[in-house]
Amino acid sequence: MILDWADQTSAFCNLHRVNAEGKILWKATPKHALEAVWTNLCVDDHGRLHAYNFAGYDDVIDWASGQIIERTFTK
Repeated sequence: MILDWADQTSAFCNLHRVNAEGKILWKATPKHALEAVWTNLCVDDHGRLHAYNFAGYDDVIDWASGQIIERTFTK
């Protein structure tokens, strides 16, 4: 789930994994606080979760932990 990031502080992290009951399983862990605003998500053909952040990175997020396991600068 991506929460609305408009008008939030730099410490705000808007990418969360939530289960069917609405319990937060994790909040994604950015490399730097200024990179904690994700703007789009998609799942690739291999089942990997891609989260695109405001700083210009395509982050591959680990489904189990919310950790960034791969990243590509796209700007």
